[in-house]
Amino acid sequence: FFSVARFCAMAHNYVVTAQKPTAVTHCLTANFTSAHELNLITSKCTRINIHTITADGLQPVVDVPLYGRVIIMQTYRPVGEQKDLLFLVFDRYSFCVLEYVPEVGEL
Repeated sequence: FFSVARFCAMAHNYVVTAQKPTAVTHCLTANFTSAHELNLITSKCTRINIHTITADGLQPVVDVPLYGRVIIMQTYRPVGEQKDLLFLVFDRYSFCVLEYVPEVGEL
């Protein structure tokens, strides 16, 4: 016979997200990938999607997973630069500044 105490001591929980987030939480446009391309940047909770806006529609550039939930997303352009940087604040009050590197094709 199994005792309840022994069964509960052996129980474990494992939680995993099997699907990428689908609801957009933040959205903005900026010259992020280059000075001459307009980009649509969307945040979907724990992911950042960057698309280039063209005459044919949206062209995907990069889809990046993040460790944390985005609560603030803002672009800014430092003095003397020709393209924008992306400033993110996460739910645990950590932050980062992202820049797209076209030679590598990554953030």
